[in-house]
Amino acid sequence: VFSASGIFESRKDRRIVAETMISPTALLLRKQELIDGIYVDLLPFQKHRFHGAGADHFLKLLALLRYPKFGYISEPLANFRSHSGSITVDAISTGRKSGLTAVYSETLSYYRVLDAVQRFRLLALINRLHRIRELFDTAVGTLRRYYRQIKRVGIVPLRWSTRTQR
Repeated sequence: VFSASGIFESRKDRRIVAETMISPTALLLRKQELIDGIYVDLLPFQKHRFHGAGADHFLKLLALLRYPKFGYISEPLANFRSHSGSITVDAISTGRKSGLTAVYSETLSYYRVLDAVQRFRLLALINRLHRIRELFDTAVGTLRRYYRQIKRVGIVPLRWSTRTQR
């Protein structure tokens, strides 16, 4: 992926890693990334499924979101063995490569949404908007109760009207 080993942190380098298919055996991840990233079902916005594909890519992308820097070692430390039952070889030989590509593309799209939320600090804005919505819903609920009461007994509450009538 890169010409030399090193520690990288630029947006351009992150984009290169995000868009490159890297075998899970070539990644070194923290245990927490594996626990958090093992996603069994479809990701939000995902429409395609492909047996065994996508989760490895999601693990890598999740780690890219969480850490500002990543390391790369240019010398090969693992061998990638392909055989007739492997996902990649199977996809190519059965003509289902487009399905495999679609899964990885949708996973990358989900990463880009999360990256934009993080980069533009949209999470704080989303949380504030959620709180405003809760306050609005509470106010609307209160106004609806008052409206029903006014419709039922008039503008003057019953406890006041009975005092004045005594």
